[in-house]
Amino acid sequence: MKNKILIAALLPLLLVMGCSAPPAQTVETTRTITETKTETRDVTAPAATATKTIETTVTEPAVTVTTTKTHVVTATPTEEPEPTQQPEPPQTSRTNPAGLNETVLINEDNWLDGKIKIELEMLQIISGNQAWEMIEEWNMFNEEPKEGKEYILVKFRVKTLELEEEPYSINHAQFGLYSSTGVEYTDFYSVAGMDPDLSTKLYEGAEHAGYTAFLVNAEDSPVAVYGHLWGENAAWFDLRAS
Repeated sequence: MKNKILIAALLPLLLVMGCSAPPAQTVETTRTITETKTETRDVTAPAATATKTIETTVTEPAVTVTTTKTHVVTATPTEEPEPTQQPEPPQTSRTNPAGLNETVLINEDNWLDGKIKIELEMLQIISGNQAWEMIEEWNMFNEEPKEGKEYILVKFRVKTLELEEEPYSINHAQFGLYSSTGVEYTDFYSVAGMDPDLSTKLYEGAEHAGYTAFLVNAEDSPVAVYGHLWGENAAWFDLRAS
């Protein structure tokens, strides 16, 4: 009986010793949280209290912090070079006519054509016997020049840039002819079959090249004028240019 009482008295102590938690192991982590739980039990021995401590280790994963560096780049606008201004086509007059391959810009506004803007350029000049051979070949009925006279064939290029009225007509009748001393040629003549012929009709933006003919004194250095009724807007050309 005494042994049973002794065992009952020692039992709480044995329970306390047996329930002691093993030493906590430390795990290398970023952060450790320890929780403690306390349990109270009634044992057969009066007023005997058993306490069990449980340590729980919670391991949280490491938090990776990323630092982002922002570089602000300010773009300096590049100044665009100013467009190179093209030289204006030469303006002409009777004493300052255009030569070969010089483009003349014509701006005119009249009751017949309205507002027009065209380019006119003299591409080729043929005179003397060579001009007559070409004219005779074009049409055998073309009239041979009289003594002291000769034909001058001129190939022009025309381009219509702006037209108020379309199509625009260009022909030999729009040219005037003057001697080196400023006297107008008034002889009547006609050359048929020119190929290509300058006479044509053009819409805005069109371009054409062809021949027209002038009958002049063989020893003269004449000038031709396109739009001779247009005053300062007329275009003058040197028919002896080289």
